[in-house]
Amino acid sequence: MRQILLPVDFSLCSDKAVEFGLQIAHLIDAEVTFIYVSPVLAGGDVTFFIDEPIFEASKARATKEFESLKSRMPVLKGLEYNFRFEVGFPVQTIAKVAEEIHADLIILGTKGVSNKLDEIFGNTAYETLKQAHCPVLIVPQNFEPTIARQIAIATNFRMETDYDIVEIMFLIAKALNSEIHVVTIADGPEPRRDPFNRQQMKLWAETLEGVRHHFHFIQNSDVEEGMLNYVEDQNINMLVVMPSKLNFIKSLFHKSVSKRLAYHTQVPLLA
Repeated sequence: MRQILLPVDFSLCSDKAVEFGLQIAHLIDAEVTFIYVSPVLAGGDVTFFIDEPIFEASKARATKEFESLKSRMPVLKGLEYNFRFEVGFPVQTIAKVAEEIHADLIILGTKGVSNKLDEIFGNTAYETLKQAHCPVLIVPQNFEPTIARQIAIATNFRMETDYDIVEIMFLIAKALNSEIHVVTIADGPEPRRDPFNRQQMKLWAETLEGVRHHFHFIQNSDVEEGMLNYVEDQNINMLVVMPSKLNFIKSLFHKSVSKRLAYHTQVPLLA
């Protein structure tokens, strides 16, 4: 059985991610591990861990909140799930537990960029995306959970394909009879005539055999703007970004694009 890790903090943002995440769990037949991380305090070179009475009180509050969450989520019915309470730095703890349970997917909510500090230092969702060793699905707070009938995958044909992400996308698309838009930012005229692109389209068609799919090339020097415009114009319900496993410079470029998309997307982002 596949494993989904679902971090929660019992906020509205978290609830949106839970609701959407549980739908995904049903679709891909996954067991769900909910995790609440009680953060430690740190200053300079010193980390202040909470003592046992505070730990127990915090755990009791989190457990009570989780019971309340369960009552708000009838979609839990029929799923296998468990709840973990952890103490630590949220991003590192989420990544560590994901490895422990061999998670196939992490799903968590995001408020996007709420201020300049978020833009400079990042937020939990994006930092988790960077550190996790499995695909991460980020759900925006203002997203109304809906069936992902239209899925767009943003890819560069010159990047190596991450088949863990493709597998999750394929399972969702297959279960929902979704349509997959394979979208590439074109870097020259008549990209469909390019022999390399034609070969990559053939390979992608073989990979996506069994689900409806089509290919699009869009002209835009700004990758983020081009993709977000496409998502809006085509009423896309989920955006998938294929990570780069190529050289360091290209990897940095991709992380920059992923970060901006993670901050500004209005639909769930799988990367």
